[in-house]
Amino acid sequence: VGPQLLQVGPYEELLNVSTKWVLEKDSYLRLVDKQTGQERIVTGPTVVVPDYTETAPDGKQKAVYIDTLTAVKLENRTTGQQRLHE
Repeated sequence: VGPQLLQVGPYEELLNVSTKWVLEKDSYLRLVDKQTGQERIVTGPTVVVPDYTETAPDGKQKAVYIDTLTAVKLENRTTGQQRLHE
């Protein structure tokens, strides 16, 4: 609970220190694997600890609320196809 001090033992090696992301209900995180380029989206509410090869280039993002007066235009980055979500 809270920050803690970690002491590495004589036969241990510290390989990585990662950031823990706390996502609320209306937030998401886009993670990109530095080795493969594969992307994954994690939606809240949850706590995320990325793998050592993953980065979050945009950081934590807020979701867009859609109601009767709001629409969202989406683009698939793989195909370039666009669609309107109402």
